[in-house]
Amino acid sequence: MATKKNTPGEFYITELTVQNYQGLLFDISDKWVMIDIFESIYDPTVEFQVVINDAVGLLETIPFLGEEKIFFTFHTGDQQKSIRRIYNVFKLSDMKDGTGVQTIYRLHCVSPEAMLNTRLRVYSNYSLTRYSDMAQAIYNEYFQRELQSLFSRHYEKEFNIEPTAGQYTIAFPGSRPFEAMEMCARRSTTAVDPRNIPGALFFFWETLHGYYFRSLETIMLRASRLRTEGVLDEIPRYFVRPKNRGGVEEEDFTTVDSFEYSNYFDTLRGMTDGMFTRKFLGHNLFNMTVEETEYLYDRDGLKEAHMNGPSILASSKSMGLAPEGTELKGSKHNKFAHVEYYPVSGSGYSTTFVNKAEHWKVHRGSQMEQLKSLNLEVRIPGDDRVESGTVILLDIKSKIPFDESSTESLRSGAFMVTGVHHQFFGDTYSMKLDLAKDSYEGNLNDVFFKPNPNQQIDPETQVPLSHSEAKTPSTIPTRSKGRGTDDNDTDEKMYKIFSFAKDQGDPVPTGPRAREVEER
Repeated sequence: MATKKNTPGEFYITELTVQNYQGLLFDISDKWVMIDIFESIYDPTVEFQVVINDAVGLLETIPFLGEEKIFFTFHTGDQQKSIRRIYNVFKLSDMKDGTGVQTIYRLHCVSPEAMLNTRLRVYSNYSLTRYSDMAQAIYNEYFQRELQSLFSRHYEKEFNIEPTAGQYTIAFPGSRPFEAMEMCARRSTTAVDPRNIPGALFFFWETLHGYYFRSLETIMLRASRLRTEGVLDEIPRYFVRPKNRGGVEEEDFTTVDSFEYSNYFDTLRGMTDGMFTRKFLGHNLFNMTVEETEYLYDRDGLKEAHMNGPSILASSKSMGLAPEGTELKGSKHNKFAHVEYYPVSGSGYSTTFVNKAEHWKVHRGSQMEQLKSLNLEVRIPGDDRVESGTVILLDIKSKIPFDESSTESLRSGAFMVTGVHHQFFGDTYSMKLDLAKDSYEGNLNDVFFKPNPNQQIDPETQVPLSHSEAKTPSTIPTRSKGRGTDDNDTDEKMYKIFSFAKDQGDPVPTGPRAREVEER
């Protein structure tokens, strides 16, 4: 039976033990000051850091040499849901010696798999094999068997693998295991629901709950379907709202402690790096031909799985989108912001050595940029439901005057957790989440024109009124004009640009605006 938490951030550390190179165990559960754990979908290992307040000479007794293991077990109120992990110490930093016997330092640790990854190489050939099967085989041979022989047969970490589509032939020429599995992830497409998940957003990463070789699209699609069906209890939900000043309330467990944007949007970068348009030129070495594949965000991006349904992070007026007619056969490359060249087959039989690069290259390239478009950092009380790769719901209150009950239509909604920073400090366990939003709640073209009964517009300037200017509305205000429906409706002079020096005939005599005349 689950135990209910008494306070937000409640936790219990039941094991924090160091094992030195001789196999001796030392309990340091009363010596730690702070514990930091980092995980991310972009990183194949978890990093564990612990700050030690050493007043008993552990540096000499253990001693710390970068060869130690740390055994860490904790739970957040339900001991049946305890998490136990083993980490290898690889570095000591931030050492501060006091005038007495006290020494404070930080131990840096990683998963044992990361230690093995630095010295093992993959020299394996796989013929007509799924990428998911390659990843499983590499993990079993280079990590699980090795660590079971080093530790014990009881060492077994959960590895959640999603089946991939297609069979491929590939040889790894001495790649590190992590590199080999990340290469498989980059090239993978899902076999779970390929009709509704056409993209290529596989990752290989580790969390406190184990390893994953999964497509983020399948996770997004599942969350989107749960929301459509109204099954919201299965999606963690948090609220940006003031915290209670009195005792602990139920809503404190889902209240965001702090939040800030690390990136709100960067259209220029999205255009340059190929989020909106991409063209792929594949060199077929077997047939000696060049194959062209085009990607248009407002066409192909809409077909990909998104957390908030079939929508994109742009309106139809965005300059990032390709102009009309770009998708027609024979269109010039200069219509595409990002053009990439890559071989699509080897020198052998074409159906055996094809790599489908024309598919995963264009989709993944844009999807990776989509994850970087709108990023948010929030801090919440420790929650064992949330890990990297989780979809959560975030409610941000509307700032429109007198609209206290609704949430913001653009910034609220579903977010993908791309990284988690777990922090244990004092008696509180908190998590800083790195969030990414890949789509809006609806079509961006419709957002501005949906009437809001509380939003008041100045009839002359057409600017939304502030709290101090707006009055409590009695009826739904009407708009004086359907603004922005078509650029052709605007005054032609709206797009006229000028320079005061040019218009007034008064260029700066010694500045760059003075025109030089060639001597004859």
